[in-house]
Amino acid sequence: MNDVALLKDVFLWAYGRSAEQYAAVRQSLGEPDPFRFKHRAALRQVVADLVRARQPRKDAPAFLAQWIEEISLRMSARASGRWPNLIFWASMRAISRGTS
Repeated sequence: MNDVALLKDVFLWAYGRSAEQYAAVRQSLGEPDPFRFKHRAALRQVVADLVRARQPRKDAPAFLAQWIEEISLRMSARASGRWPNLIFWASMRAISRGTS
């Protein structure tokens, strides 16, 4: 009645399978972008500001351009050059959901 060998085997099998799946997903995703990781709070903030502003879609590019200009003044030229592309793709999702 206290034989746990079968449970142990099931646990080890499930754990091994889970580890294999995790490794496959991790490999397919690749390494995280250090720039996005470093500036994730600012990225979240600009997308949140854009959604909260409830501006028409046609005004969103001007809003983002102003934000990028402001943040670029506080960053190095090399780092600030990545913002336009990063902000564009992150905000397109927010625009499609939150503003009209």
